[in-house]
Amino acid sequence: MAEHESTMKSYWQSRERFADLFNFLLKEKVVEAEKLSDWGTEFKAMLQSTKRCAASDGEVLVMEDDHAFYILLVVQEGASACLVMPAQAKFYAALIYREQIKKIRGRHRKEKEREQGAAAKAETYLGGYYAEDKIKPVVLAVLYASPRAWSGPRSLADMFQAPQSIAVRYSLDLSLNVLEPCAMSDEDLAQIAPGPRAVLQALKWNENAEQLAKGLQTEAWQAMDRPAAQVVSQILALKLDIETMPAGEGGTISMGKAVEELLQQAYQKGVKEGYEQGEDEGAITVLKAVLQNLNWSPEQGLNLLNLTSEKREAYAALLKA
Repeated sequence: MAEHESTMKSYWQSRERFADLFNFLLKEKVVEAEKLSDWGTEFKAMLQSTKRCAASDGEVLVMEDDHAFYILLVVQEGASACLVMPAQAKFYAALIYREQIKKIRGRHRKEKEREQGAAAKAETYLGGYYAEDKIKPVVLAVLYASPRAWSGPRSLADMFQAPQSIAVRYSLDLSLNVLEPCAMSDEDLAQIAPGPRAVLQALKWNENAEQLAKGLQTEAWQAMDRPAAQVVSQILALKLDIETMPAGEGGTISMGKAVEELLQQAYQKGVKEGYEQGEDEGAITVLKAVLQNLNWSPEQGLNLLNLTSEKREAYAALLKA
């Protein structure tokens, strides 16, 4: 789990992919990768200053541009953070709002840019902050790294003891922007770049063997960039050595071919073991293990193997046994 989280964090730490994901959320290309600056170090220092730095905090990605701050939390299924995410998200946003105000006040004190005429503006001045001072909004997204729907609360109101009380109506609420791969249609995913799209598809199809088998044959999966291929391999538990795999045109990786070779290697290994036993037991045993790991049906696996019709029928019966 920890390795999976680390890989996902590293993948989305790329400014291009980070911007792509937030533009996908905002449904408009307003975040420009080249204008983003990583705010992770400052954010970590802020957390430490509050004497709070939970394990989940280490997976928070924070970036800033001229218009806003962007927080991305990659949450794994079953993580305890799912149950308190609205409160945690509000805490993160409050930290950044407080830090912006603190910096504005510090700038005024250091530069003394408003020393002259300060008395005339006293009514607009409060603790080093002026009425015309403005802060940037904080946009927070939760990427749910699961093939299932988000099951946690989606707002602070969902966490309250008495959700129908009058007090809740006047409370400060916060609604989460949850990115759920399972809820993303093909049309939605077409709006995002091929690499991030493949990662989101892998999360979506992780428990849908039929859809995954079809996806492996698509153009995007036949020519996937290496960083995306590494994340996809880990999501699907393929145990492929992406670093050493030969690249195709443009340095891309064919995940369809990689999985086909994985099954072929398993088949050959199994056949060898089966020959040693004088039967096909070895091939069946190894193939079963690989197909179970992929969550594929026997038919889907056998479709990628070059077998005679007689051998295919025999293996299909044995794999189903």
